[in-house]
Amino acid sequence: MFFQYPQFLWLLLVIPVLSWMYATGRLSRRSAIRYSSTERLRRAPKSRRIALRHSVFALRMAVLALLILAMAGPVSTSEIEDIYASGVDIVLTLDVSGSMQAVDLDRSGRSSRLDVAKAVADDFIEGRRHDRIGLVIFGTDAFTQCPMTLDYNVLKTVLGKIELDRQLGQSTAIGMGLASAVRMLQSGEAKSKVIILLTDGVNNAGDIDPLTAAQLAKALGVRVYTIGVGSEGFATTGPRDILGFFAQQQVQIDEETLKKIAATTGGQYYRVRDKGALAKTFEEIDKLERSEIKSEGYRRYSEKFAGLAFPAVFLLLLEMILANTVYRRLP
Repeated sequence: MFFQYPQFLWLLLVIPVLSWMYATGRLSRRSAIRYSSTERLRRAPKSRRIALRHSVFALRMAVLALLILAMAGPVSTSEIEDIYASGVDIVLTLDVSGSMQAVDLDRSGRSSRLDVAKAVADDFIEGRRHDRIGLVIFGTDAFTQCPMTLDYNVLKTVLGKIELDRQLGQSTAIGMGLASAVRMLQSGEAKSKVIILLTDGVNNAGDIDPLTAAQLAKALGVRVYTIGVGSEGFATTGPRDILGFFAQQQVQIDEETLKKIAATTGGQYYRVRDKGALAKTFEEIDKLERSEIKSEGYRRYSEKFAGLAFPAVFLLLLEMILANTVYRRLP
């Protein structure tokens, strides 16, 4: 608690002066009717009304004190403790090439690799707090789907609308996707910068070699977690042919390159064969990337003028009522 206008507090010195003057009779008015002797009246039993005859003056002094304190502008403060939260810049980098339409990650065979990846990534985003997250997609080329943001609702909406993009081509440019993600993190101020790169193929397109992009990430202090998704051997892919059968495609993941990318940048490589394993992978990354940052405590200020003014008005009304009824004096 402090006062905005403490100079008004000097007026409180008036109260003891007035109290002294009242006690010594200097503030008393002369009685309209004089008595030759009041000795018998003094010896008479005193009623409660007589015993409380000084209450009117006490109320006046209380009103005066409250009004002076209100004029001084009392303000209370509530100090909030320092807040610790995670603060990581993360870029989700998803492969949207044609092979991501395979349905081998979902046991029911209804969801494609991309659909499964989107669902798990959505849960990952939901579990983060105070992290800026961006989204990059890549096929033959790479594209920034969502810049770094703290608005997770917008990010999840953008993520949900991702489809296999034929405009980005059917090939897989891992190096281009990684380089785009690194570029997005370049201007970030977070102490911890992370890329989660998910792909189901081999780098067979783009002008940037994946290992060159990994070196760039290392230079900027960016850790890259690589995830290779897909079952073993052959995977069912869509759409159905004219006879109603799904096509089969061979699962080819360049694990060696993905491992080197992770090792170069201080990240980890994960091999995922089903939806459950992918969910566990994101959970593990979520636990690994929890960097605590300190947010300075702050103070909330609250003016207490009304809390003093309203009681003062109430006591003033009470004093006026008592002075003009119970303790009314003749002029």
